[in-house]
Amino acid sequence: MLPLLVLKRGGVSLVFVVAMVLACTIGPWVLPYNARHIDLQHHFLPPFSGGHVLGTDEIGRDSLARLLMGGRASLEVGLTATAISATIGMFAGILTGTAIGGRAVRWLLRVIVNLTLCFPAIFLLLTLASIMGPSVSTIIIIISFVIWTETTRVADIQTRTLMQKDFVAAAIGMGATRWHIIMREILPNVLPVVTVTSTLNLARAILLEAYVSYLGYGVQPPDPSWGSLLNNAQEYLVSDPWLAVLPGLAITLTVTAIGFVGEAVRDGLGLKRDQA
Repeated sequence: MLPLLVLKRGGVSLVFVVAMVLACTIGPWVLPYNARHIDLQHHFLPPFSGGHVLGTDEIGRDSLARLLMGGRASLEVGLTATAISATIGMFAGILTGTAIGGRAVRWLLRVIVNLTLCFPAIFLLLTLASIMGPSVSTIIIIISFVIWTETTRVADIQTRTLMQKDFVAAAIGMGATRWHIIMREILPNVLPVVTVTSTLNLARAILLEAYVSYLGYGVQPPDPSWGSLLNNAQEYLVSDPWLAVLPGLAITLTVTAIGFVGEAVRDGLGLKRDQA
């Protein structure tokens, strides 16, 4: 009963995530207002007034256009960083799990992973962002560096488990090369676990981008992101709360929905919670 509930919830969440991606991708092009257009005569309009569905901000920019444009930036950073970290993390985990580079390489990679995991992600992220400077490409690289270790750890554990299976032993006994074993036996069986981990890492990447942009080290003005929209709205939380509620709600619903999708994928693939 519980897996069925999770799968149904995952289906609804997947529809929401797809709708959000489409809205953020297409929405800014079809809306009548530009996200950067300033209209000082119509600032602080509440939702559903003056032709603005979600109102306007402190300098008269359309809140819906800003929300969708900010969502595009947040999702772009999250998806790109997750894809990069998943690719690097998966092959690094397989490398350590099979010891293809020797014990020294496996030891070095595990030391790097463990040291990275020891630091709180947000502190490591802010430190690197302050050193490298704020930009979209920089924040993608930094978030990828922060979250790749989780994928590596999961891929490493799964690879070491697979290396003890009979079908791998049979392939070795038949004279298969190490790369053949990795590409034909290990990789197809590691991919499902990495897929689930990457789905959950996507939610984490979106949150990390929001943290960094909120603190001014992410997407820079005049381009918005959900985090920077929250930063701009904090001064008006009492007088015009919708300016903060809207991006905050978008972050919360999107991250929650992605988490439900990840759980549904995990249950659909028959994986245990400790596998991903």
